Amino acid sequence: MKHNFEFLNFLGLKEEATEALIDAAVAGGYRSFPARLLLRQEVPERLAKFYQVRQSISARFMGGIIASLGLVMGCLWFFNRRMKFALWFGLLCVPVSLWLLFGENSYRCDLRIAVLSALVPLMFGLVRSSLDREIPFRCWFAIVASLPGLCWGIYYAIMNAAGKYFLYNDIKYSWFIVDLAVVAMIWLSVETAISVKCVDRTVSIFQHRFVLGTWISALILCMGVPNFEVTYIFYSIGAFFAGGFFSGILDIQKSLLPYLPVRAGENPDLAWELIQIPAVISFALSGFCLLGNRFHELRTSLEASNGVALQQLEEIKTKSEALQVAQVAAEAASKAKSQFLANMSHELRTPLNAIIGYSEMLQEEADDLGTPEIKPDLQKINGAGKHLLGLINDILDLSKIEAGKMTLYLETFEVQTLLNEIAATV
Repeated sequence: MKHNFEFLNFLGLKEEATEALIDAAVAGGYRSFPARLLLRQEVPERLAKFYQVRQSISARFMGGIIASLGLVMGCLWFFNRRMKFALWFGLLCVPVSLWLLFGENSYRCDLRIAVLSALVPLMFGLVRSSLDREIPFRCWFAIVASLPGLCWGIYYAIMNAAGKYFLYNDIKYSWFIVDLAVVAMIWLSVETAISVKCVDRTVSIFQHRFVLGTWISALILCMGVPNFEVTYIFYSIGAFFAGGFFSGILDIQKSLLPYLPVRAGENPDLAWELIQIPAVISFALSGFCLLGNRFHELRTSLEASNGVALQQLEEIKTKSEALQVAQVAAEAASKAKSQFLANMSHELRTPLNAIIGYSEMLQEEADDLGTPEIKPDLQKINGAGKHLLGLINDILDLSKIEAGKMTLYLETFEVQTLLNEIAATV
C-alpha cells in the first residue's frame, strides 16, 4: 500500500491517492496501517477536515487569547514580584498557546511531546504558587527530569519546521529520555492532585475552586494532546513505558468518542473539538478569576492595613492630647513651684536676716558688757541663721538652674572657717 501511494504521488495523483487512503483508514480504523500512513503525510487543504485534530479558526482564536493572557500575567509579575502565580501562569500559557496555534495537524507529534513536557511541570508550579505553598525539594527532581523530554521535542520540532529528514531515534538514548519525561509527568500529576486536595486554611475557598478549575481544564487539554502517531513513535524508538501510558490515554479517548457527536466518515479526532475548546475557555476564565481573586485579596488586605493604620493614628492622637494635657499640668505645677519658692524665700529671708543681725549686735554688746561667756552661743545662733539662709539661697539656685538662668561667681574663702561652720551646725 505504501509503494502504491508513493507511485500515485509520483504520477501527480496525490489527492486521488489521499482519498483512497482516507477510505482505507476509515474502513480499518485509526489503528490500521492506512491510518498510520495517512498521519505521516501532508494532506491537501481540500481534504484537511479528515486530517485535522481541531478546526483552525477556533483553535487559533483561543490560542491568541491564551497568548494575550500569558503576556498580561508576565507583565503583572514583572511589576509585582510577589505575585509568583502570575509568572507560572504566564509560562503555562506558552505551551497552551503553541498547541492551539500550531498543533492542528496530527503529524506534529514532536510539538505534542514538547507541549506535554512543559505543560505538566508548569501546571504543578501554578497550583503550588496559587495556594501559597513552596515547591518541595523532591519535586524539583521531577521538574528537572522533564527537561530532556522538552528539549527532545523542541529539537525535532525545529528539524520538522526546517524541512530536514530525520528519525526520532537519531538522538542516543531517546527511549530513556522519553520514558523519564513520562515518569516525571506522572509524578508531578500526582503531586499536583495532592496539593489541590491538601489546602491550608489560610487559602480562601474561592481561590481553591479557581485553582481546581484551572487544573481540571489543563488535564483535559493534556488528554487531547496524545494521538496514535505519538504512541507509534514511542514504541518505534523503544520507549515502551511511555507508549503503554499514552496507549491508555488513547483508550480513554476511544471510550469517550461514542458519547460525542461524530458523523460517519469523519475523523474522530475532530470530536475533541467539543471537549478541548470549552476546556480552553474554562482555562482562560479560571486564569482571569485567579487574577481577580488575588486582587480582591490584596484589596481586602490593604483595607485591613488601612483600618489598623487609622486605629493607630487615633491612638497616637489620643496619646498626644493626653501628653498636651500633662504638659500644661506640668507647666502649671512648675509655675506654682516657682511662685511658692519666691514667696517662701521672701518670707524666710526677712526673719533670718533679722536673727543674723541681732546675733551680731548681741555679740558686740557682750564684748562691751564684759560677758564673753555668752558669745559662743551667740556665734552658734549667727552661724545657724547663715546656714539656713544659705539653704534657702541654694533652693533658689536650683530654680534658676532649671530655668537656665544660673550665674556662676568665683570667690575665695577660708577652709578653716567653712569647717568650723559645718562643725557648729552638726
